Amino acid sequence: MLKIGIVGLGFMGKMHYRCYNSMDNVQITAICDADAEQLKNTSGVSGNISGAEQELDFSDKQLYSDLTRMLAEAELDAVSIASPLSCMQAKLLKRLTQERMSYVKSQWL
Repeated sequence: MLKIGIVGLGFMGKMHYRCYNSMDNVQITAICDADAEQLKNTSGVSGNISGAEQELDFSDKQLYSDLTRMLAEAELDAVSIASPLSCMQAKLLKRLTQERMSYVKSQWL
């Protein structure tokens, strides 16, 4: 079972959540967003993606508003980073210094 952490819980982060959550042999174990209020927002996303508006269930996930803490505490095999470019550079550097795989979604890279 591949244990995934997601960084950023906006539109793309929620889409990453949906995709990983639908995969066999993948378990989302931790979610991080600098805005702690966003971690309480389990509403789906609106747009042209079928089923995306459905509620999300974070009840069995470890929730963090501090990336350093998530990386230190959560047992992760990989991290999916879905945060804005302005936030991404520091997060990406922190992530790449760890010994885990990272996936970065950004149209600006």
